[in-house]
Amino acid sequence: VVGTGLAMVLPPLLGFATYTAVAAPIALIAIAGCVFMVREPPPRPIKSSFSGGARDALRNPNFRVLLIGFTVTVFGSNTVAAVASYYVAYVLGSDRLPLFFAVFFLAGIGSLPIWLRLSNRIGRKKAWLWAYAVNTLPFVPVALLGRGDDLIFGVCFALAGLGGVPVIALFPAMQADVIDDDERRQHVAAVLVAKL
Repeated sequence: VVGTGLAMVLPPLLGFATYTAVAAPIALIAIAGCVFMVREPPPRPIKSSFSGGARDALRNPNFRVLLIGFTVTVFGSNTVAAVASYYVAYVLGSDRLPLFFAVFFLAGIGSLPIWLRLSNRIGRKKAWLWAYAVNTLPFVPVALLGRGDDLIFGVCFALAGLGGVPVIALFPAMQADVIDDDERRQHVAAVLVAKL
């Protein structure tokens, strides 16, 4: 989440060439560290074909919910990311997109401990759904904004970040739950879930 936020905010601030010169070596070192230092358990033999594994995974109701949720989340977050630069430049008439994304991610990262406690209390799925609502509702008044409404948009974007970052962060935890559940029940379809 932090990496995604930095990747959206830093290029406009530093310039793409400077950002690439700094980020590329850091990414290569991190990847090399993962390749050479992180040990994985040996793979278990798979006794099912891809189509059989897909069928088994789709029989799991938790996997179906996760798949639908993932699809909706990716569509929604990618739409916002794609439209934000146009909206900020042409509707608001502003050049503050990096600032808006910084506020979004800082608000969301700051709220993560609260969402993690809530997920321990009510469950990850319910916490994820609440985070999704908190992420979505502040975008409703954005349709009514126009030139010069930077402050109102910034507040809406910050409020959306309170739920947006936890939506992204809770998802892998739910994925791990589905894998654990599937391994307990079938020992096969978890491989397909892990590729999600």
